[in-house]
Amino acid sequence: MSQGPVIIVGAGLAGLRCANVLSDAGVDIVVLERGQHVGGRVITDDVDGFKIDRGFQLLNPSYPQVERGLDLKDLDLQLFDPGMVLSDGVTHSQVADPLRSPGKILATLRAPLGPLTSRLHLARLLLALKGKQRKPVTINPDQPSAAWMLEKGIDRTTIDALLRPFLAGVLLEDELETSARITSLLLRSFTRGVPGVPAGGMGAIPHQMAARLGEDVLHLETPVTAVTANSVVLEDGSRLEGSAVVLATAGQAASLLLQTLRAPSSNSVTTWWYSTNEPLRTKATLVVDQSMKTLINSVEMTAAAPQYAPPGKYLVAASAIGLHPEVERERSVRERLSQLHRRSTKEWELVSMSLVADALPRYSSPFLLRPEVVVNGVFVAGDHRATPSIQGAMVSGERAARAILAQR
Repeated sequence: MSQGPVIIVGAGLAGLRCANVLSDAGVDIVVLERGQHVGGRVITDDVDGFKIDRGFQLLNPSYPQVERGLDLKDLDLQLFDPGMVLSDGVTHSQVADPLRSPGKILATLRAPLGPLTSRLHLARLLLALKGKQRKPVTINPDQPSAAWMLEKGIDRTTIDALLRPFLAGVLLEDELETSARITSLLLRSFTRGVPGVPAGGMGAIPHQMAARLGEDVLHLETPVTAVTANSVVLEDGSRLEGSAVVLATAGQAASLLLQTLRAPSSNSVTTWWYSTNEPLRTKATLVVDQSMKTLINSVEMTAAAPQYAPPGKYLVAASAIGLHPEVERERSVRERLSQLHRRSTKEWELVSMSLVADALPRYSSPFLLRPEVVVNGVFVAGDHRATPSIQGAMVSGERAARAILAQR
């Protein structure tokens, strides 16, 4: 390997994880970020005292990379309720893990989720996934998630009433066309941990990672226009030489810089953020919209993290698949929220709206869990190289770092 620092293009979670691993190993690095902030899609804005994440996002503390690469105590993770409320706008059913919430067993059994045999098959599947812990989930051949669930004995009623609407909020697609390998990994993470948000917002995650880097390592507002195995060209035409180059941008941006790289297309999401004068619930329970027409889910953020709103105010998030900037859509969202939360929303104030075009990579089957790390001599990292999650972004960054260390 030639001399010089390792040049990391992109200061999202993948790039920062790669930088942390290399820095901890004593390797000189330079991190170049096009934008004004670190974190990529994981950022938090302050809007009139409210913490507004770039779309509704959660951190699962059970992710192996989270345990290895983040200081959860410092992040002050605020946990959500492990259950959910399923609603079609008229009926509302509580669903919870009986091991975590034994007091909700009867309510869960009464929920219209299909025949008992189907529920037992689902419980058996989840227990099997949980028991694998960190061993790889083997599904051969890979197939769409809906077909995989049917193969496991889960009834269509259970899929349509529970799994499809819940996973729509996780995968940002409502047909369950996502690779069963991806879905199984994500389901396993939910059996092992209860998600939450840092008290300072999701943007606290990349800020913590960036704070570990030395001085003069991170360069913001530094666009890269070309990459090779040992150099990058900046927007001003200057060239930086290094011992290796890591391309850790979002998938579509990476494919523009490295044209032989095939990146998956993306799923998009719109999140509306509302301020209320009264709390909705005593717990931060996700309300899942079973119709998935206007919304996929909604939750009061401040029921878990009161730090997300100024004193005396409460913050509600509501999300829908796709990009919906229209004023008319917001009126429909407000009306639907009134049905889902069973209260008037006329006085709710729209604080912000997040339009995230490239929220998650779209992973249809068949999916290769470990694509090559090096493409045309360039090390590539990002959730588009692993799984569409914080875990996927961080593990891909560590893989790139380990591959570089193996060559030194």
